[in-house]
Amino acid sequence: MLALLAIAAYAFTPVTVPNAVIVDSFGPNDKGQVVLVTSIGSGIWEGGGFTLLPPPPNGVTQVIATGINNAGTVVGAVGFSDGHEEGFVLIGSTYKIFARPGWANTEARFVASSELVTGWNFPNDSGPSAGFVYDPATDTFTDATPAGSVSTIVQGMNKFGVISGNGVDPTLGDYGVIWQLGEFAQGKRTVPFLERFTVANEAGRARGINDAGLVVGYLSSGKAGFVGNPLLGFRLLHVPGSTGGSKTVCEGINNLGQVICASYTADFVEQVFLGTPQP
Repeated sequence: MLALLAIAAYAFTPVTVPNAVIVDSFGPNDKGQVVLVTSIGSGIWEGGGFTLLPPPPNGVTQVIATGINNAGTVVGAVGFSDGHEEGFVLIGSTYKIFARPGWANTEARFVASSELVTGWNFPNDSGPSAGFVYDPATDTFTDATPAGSVSTIVQGMNKFGVISGNGVDPTLGDYGVIWQLGEFAQGKRTVPFLERFTVANEAGRARGINDAGLVVGYLSSGKAGFVGNPLLGFRLLHVPGSTGGSKTVCEGINNLGQVICASYTADFVEQVFLGTPQP
């Protein structure tokens, strides 16, 4: 079944920034804060107001914010003049820049309540990519790439260490993924938990997961966003105006079930919406 009554319908509220064009949107945290990448810079949107992030360190040419947790920690990627990207963790006005050894590019995508950071690595060419979990406290990386995947992005993480993302396997094709960081007991042995799934017979680009296990993302075709999980089923999401050639892309979910989604046409953002589940 595609959708169950347990997964509510959604009402969408526009997210706007005066005198700016929104390029990308991520979040929300449980306070309803959303991080936006706009034509005037990256910042935090909350209740209609927008605050730019502090100036980055010298040498950085671009700041792309991609996640915010309930404590207000912001993560994302910074660009340099040679074109490569590294991840950042922003606490207050202090940026911590980090890069995974052995990779040309490191991009953070989400920061959990535990302050662990998820993201992905990719080369300068079209070669394989990999997912990771980064611990800023110890400056260490844990690989989060499903076996056999040649292209992986991981983005969400809940308080139980369950990660959401997507992968591409030469045999299995594209799929959404739910991954348990670490291992759990099963009988007399411990096994890592990994579930691959599709939505509406399409690859699901899983992007966020909340503490209740609800996953949000979008279909690979862009025809719709989705919310749910393989156990409950999925509800397809269409933001207002996403008809014809428009795509709906959903990037995150909080513990209230709120989601951040946008409509796209030809890879350009038309409008960003904060979706709230209805009774």
